[in-house]
Amino acid sequence: MTSELLTNGLRHAGGPMTVELTLVHDMVVVAVLDDSRELPRPRQTEADDECGRGLALIEDLSLIRGAETTSRGKRCWAVLPLRTPQERAIESAPAEEADHGFEADRERWSLAPQGSGLLASLFPAM
Repeated sequence: MTSELLTNGLRHAGGPMTVELTLVHDMVVVAVLDDSRELPRPRQTEADDECGRGLALIEDLSLIRGAETTSRGKRCWAVLPLRTPQERAIESAPAEEADHGFEADRERWSLAPQGSGLLASLFPAM
């Protein structure tokens, strides 16, 4: 994930970049800041294209991803789980009540206190 975000920044923005890694509950937020204000756009690719799939790869591997302009350029970020939904469900539920990850999937998209902490790390007050 970090490699894809950095490669996109290098190819399309050039110049200095900053990488931020933030641990929030059972997730890691990877962010790359650069000096370009141009936000990334997905591209249509052909089967034999050697590049142009970075955003699709980031989308497929992350829980959520995004990009926003900043006062100095832009910040592209992605959130990755440190554990699978099944591991989180098994750890948090008694064995006889484990729901095979479905509860973890619902938690992933709700705004529980953990979600509030994640949003605060993604969008800190400036």
